[in-house]
Amino acid sequence: MNLADTMQQRTQDETKARKYLNDIFTPEGSTLITLAIVIAIIGFLTNTDINNLGGMFHEFYANISSELISIAITVAFIDSINKRRQDNQELTRLKALLASNESVVTKIAIAELNACGWLRDGSLQGVQLRRGKLQDTQLRGANLQGANLLEVNLQGADLQGANLKGAILQGANLRDAILKRAKLQGTQFFQANLQGAGLSEANLQDATLVRVNLQRAILKRANLQDADLRGTSLEESTLRSANLQGADLRGSNLQGAKLAKANMENAKLENAILPDGTKYSSETDMERFTNPDHPNFLFLFKQS
Repeated sequence: MNLADTMQQRTQDETKARKYLNDIFTPEGSTLITLAIVIAIIGFLTNTDINNLGGMFHEFYANISSELISIAITVAFIDSINKRRQDNQELTRLKALLASNESVVTKIAIAELNACGWLRDGSLQGVQLRRGKLQDTQLRGANLQGANLLEVNLQGADLQGANLKGAILQGANLRDAILKRAKLQGTQFFQANLQGAGLSEANLQDATLVRVNLQRAILKRANLQDADLRGTSLEESTLRSANLQGADLRGSNLQGAKLAKANMENAKLENAILPDGTKYSSETDMERFTNPDHPNFLFLFKQS
C-alpha cells in the first residue's frame, strides 16, 4: 500500500471512530451515562462506611474500571465481527464485478480490490473468472493462484510478478500481456494465445503449454523445466538463457527462435522444427543453436 492509500485508510478509520463516538455520546446517551454513574455512586455511598471515603472511592474506581474494560472488549469484539462481515460482503460484490462482461466495470473492481489490499493478499485465490473481460488491466503482483481463467481475455494486461500457480488459462487470450517474473508453475495454458507476451524470468516449471501460440514471445531466462510444450508455436520467440531442461517440445515449431545459452538438457524434440527451419533428428547438433561459441552459430543467425 502506497502513502496515498495509507493516508486515505487512516482518514477513513478516523471518520469511523468519530462516528462511533458521536453515536455513543448523543445527548440521550450522555444523560444515561451520567445517570448510571450517579446511581452507582449513590449505591456505593449507601453501602459503604462514610468514614472510609478513601477506600470507598478506591473500590468504586477499581470496579468501574474493570466494568469499562469489559465493555470496551465486548464492543471491540462485536465491531470486529461486523467489520469482517462487511468486508466479506464487499469482497463478494467486487468478485462479481470482476467477472463482468464490461471491461470498464472490471477495471473499477480491480482498482477497489487493490485499494483494499485484496488484490495481493490471497483473497482472490481460486476466483471464478471464466470468459472474463480483463484486457489492458493492471494486475501487477496479483494473487490469482488456482483461479479459473478459462477463455478469459487478458490481452495487454500487466501481470508482472503475479501469482498464477495452478491457474486454468485454457484458451485464454494473453497476447502482448506482461508476465515478467510471474509465478506460473503448473499453470494450464492449453491452446492459449501468448503471442508477443513478455515472459522474461517467469517461472513456468511443469506448466502445460500444449498447442499454445508463443510466436515472438519474450522468454529470456524463463524457467520452463519439465514444461509440456508439445505442438507449440515458438516462431521468432526469444528463449535466450531459458531453462528448457526436460521440457517436452515434440512437434513444436522453433523456426527463427533465439536459443543462445538455453539449457536444453534432456529436452524432447522429436518432430520439432528447429530455428534454421530443419527438422530435429537424433543426429542434430543442438549446440549450433544454444552455444554462442559454436563455429557455425553466428553464421546461421545473430541473437540479441
